[in-house]
Amino acid sequence: MVSTIGGPEPELCTQLVDADRDYRVRVWAKGRDTAREAFERLQGEVFPITGLEEYVILFETT
Repeated sequence: MVSTIGGPEPELCTQLVDADRDYRVRVWAKGRDTAREAFERLQGEVFPITGLEEYVILFETT
């Protein structure tokens, strides 16, 4: 699922990736080495997302 600050945006998935390919997804959070801290902090929370963060998300074909 792809989400923005406005919530889930399922149509972005079809624009970003081809369903017939396999991908490795890499995520970097600005100011940290990994997104693990934010992932663990938000585990189980859905919406609203609080606290804005910047990420770079890279989809690599495998």
